Amino acid sequence: LGKMQKKPFPKQSQHRATKPYEILHSDVCRPMQVKSKGGSRYMLTFTDDFSRYTTAYFIKSKSEVLSKFMEYVNSVEKYTGCHITKLNILSEEDVQVLRSDNGGEYTSNNFAKFCAEKGISHEFTDPYFPQQNAIAEQKNRTIMEGARLMLYHAYNAKLPLEFWTKACSTAVYLHNRSHTTALKDETPFESLFGGRPDIPQLKVYGCVSYVLVPDNQRRKLDAKAHKAILIGYPTGVKGYKLYDLEKKNFVVSRDVQFFEDNFDHFKEGPPVDM
Repeated sequence: LGKMQKKPFPKQSQHRATKPYEILHSDVCRPMQVKSKGGSRYMLTFTDDFSRYTTAYFIKSKSEVLSKFMEYVNSVEKYTGCHITKLNILSEEDVQVLRSDNGGEYTSNNFAKFCAEKGISHEFTDPYFPQQNAIAEQKNRTIMEGARLMLYHAYNAKLPLEFWTKACSTAVYLHNRSHTTALKDETPFESLFGGRPDIPQLKVYGCVSYVLVPDNQRRKLDAKAHKAILIGYPTGVKGYKLYDLEKKNFVVSRDVQFFEDNFDHFKEGPPVDM
């Protein structure tokens, strides 16, 4: 009664997945103090144990977790890579597993019904022991640290906190394409898809940029470019994701001029000839 202590947790998982999507790890971050521009307050992640490739969703409430999990499963079944197996393949020797905590968003009857229909075994951590969901917890912490650094990387040059989803998306994008100690000499992207990712030339996140306005969207004497903020890299597109400060919307373009040492987003700059 006087000396009882917690038992130590193993430093490494006792069972590592031997193929993609054999084991998934999921977690929901605590709510952010500000809503994103789209109204999101939470980040939901799914991490493949085999490749450590992470997919993130941004949601307004925890009630959306099931619908996002269904969307994730359907996307895996529809868009398969070189050697990706489908989540709904079930055999006695090979059972697909989802690991999460005991949050109400994961323990609903509808969530259990969907897992049963897809043949997914759902494993939960013991109450008050988030260490058992270490991969998902650590992944979310790493993503948030990267996002926080991107938002605050320059003194007195902060991006609005409502851009947190874009910073998190960029952190996920970069981590999926960076080497990790969990894998040997390859990135999560390479481990999952079997080839090196084709990424654009990386630029300093959040810097002032000028994006070319297409000819069919401007008149003869209109400015040829709009001032914007670099906020990420769109998946599947050879270009950049930016926030147009004039139109107040998000755009994707490859015709961009970057000023990587300039973070005066909301100050008027000199005209730029593009």
